Amino acid sequence: MTDLHTAQELLGLTSGLKSRRRRAQYRRAFAALCAGLAVFCALQVVANSQEQSTVLVASQQIDRGSRIRPSMVKLVSLPASALSAHLLTSKGQATGKIAQIGLTAGQPLLAQAVSPAPLLPTGATSVRLALASAPESLLPGQKVELIASTDCSHPLPPAPGSQQPPTSGQCLVAQQALTMQLPATADEQASGSKNAAGSTASGFTTFALQAEDALRALGLPENAAIIAVYQAPTANPQPSQQAARP
Repeated sequence: MTDLHTAQELLGLTSGLKSRRRRAQYRRAFAALCAGLAVFCALQVVANSQEQSTVLVASQQIDRGSRIRPSMVKLVSLPASALSAHLLTSKGQATGKIAQIGLTAGQPLLAQAVSPAPLLPTGATSVRLALASAPESLLPGQKVELIASTDCSHPLPPAPGSQQPPTSGQCLVAQQALTMQLPATADEQASGSKNAAGSTASGFTTFALQAEDALRALGLPENAAIIAVYQAPTANPQPSQQAARP
């Protein structure tokens, strides 16, 4: 009893008005503590019960047009959402494919963000060319026209409906050049890493060309400027009108 009485005196819980007020303060503090613990436990239950999904994200910055290597991506767990069904869920779904958009570190990969790497067509060869136009506007897999600023045996044809003769001083190097590899970016050159398509060539874009077009490209003068012109494929070309009956 002596010990209990001493403890009550130390806590200020002796009889009297002042003691009753102090007891009320202790009860309010204890109730607030219990309420805080209850909220914390409830949040933990909600967080643990939320469904998680494993998705593929970029582990580093990935430039548009880069061929994705395993070290460029990683798997992480994120809260499930309606978007989860459209995200890649394994490294095999992205490795070796081409990034269609620029990706920042930690960004989840949508299925539409990558596309298969182009394969060399049958009967074609690959040629590296230094373009005067901006190669970063292209993507591997796109077909382009290659035009050089010099005369050759294949001048540019006149525009459809034009009565002008073929353009002189310009050469149609290839009408269907398949873009295979893009030049290394400045960051890749600085780090010494391989470029978008696995090559270390700087300033050169690789195209798949038929043998005749490849020889024409390699035979151009060194000072000839070459540009790549992208022609979007037409989905459903309109049929030509039939000739009027006599």
